[in-house]
Amino acid sequence: MSEEQTWPPPSNKSESMQRLTSFLFGHEDNVYERADCATCDATDLKPSDFTDALSIREFGISRMCQKCQDEVFS
Repeated sequence: MSEEQTWPPPSNKSESMQRLTSFLFGHEDNVYERADCATCDATDLKPSDFTDALSIREFGISRMCQKCQDEVFS
């Protein structure tokens, strides 16, 4: 990850879609505002927690940690 990129990666989802997604996964607040997994209890995730750039990009979309991504997409 380059220094110019922000962490956590920004989402292209609208604010209302971010809140809906957060709610559906059982969160009271917007999970896209922090670096936590939306589907498990992993918190304070860092770029080094992911295997590659594609997984980091997916985290920006789904807010799923590497373990959850591996379970869903493998």
